[in-house]
Amino acid sequence: MGAPGGWPTRDPDAFEPFARTLRHPVLADLLTHAEPLTQVSVTHSTANRRHCYERLRAWPEGLVALGDSVAAFNPVYGQGMSVAAQGAVALRDLWAHGSAPGLARRAQRPVARPVDAAWALSTGQDIHFSTTNARTPGPTDRLLHRHISCLSRTATGSFHAATTLTDVLALQAPPPRPSSPREYS
Repeated sequence: MGAPGGWPTRDPDAFEPFARTLRHPVLADLLTHAEPLTQVSVTHSTANRRHCYERLRAWPEGLVALGDSVAAFNPVYGQGMSVAAQGAVALRDLWAHGSAPGLARRAQRPVARPVDAAWALSTGQDIHFSTTNARTPGPTDRLLHRHISCLSRTATGSFHAATTLTDVLALQAPPPRPSSPREYS
């Protein structure tokens, strides 16, 4: 949950004070009134990993790769389960037309579609952290990052903006057309 260098601790008594250091106090306010169900779990793994199986010419019949075997994302964005579920739905829809030779290979393309959106969102934000081992952000990356940052700030005070941003980041809705954050106020 923290930005690079801002790691939360496993100490339950320090977790709420750590949450107070975030951009907005809403999470810390919620934690103040919450009762923990388990011990605090933290991860320092923020790597994004992707395999483009849909590009392979040969593919073993009967094998379909889904979920983390196709792509794993920085867990801070919470997109892994959504991508896995959307890949399973794509496979179900393809299978509904009946099994035929080559189905497993053909399935990899629709399985990869939700990966594309999540990949763009997660790597598009992570590229701006100094701890990221990737190419340097280009003009489009910087513009999108500024837009998302502005929407995030707007979302802290606007239910409409927060809902739109959450739906996009959780892969429940496509990104809206570029617009002014004032439209969400």
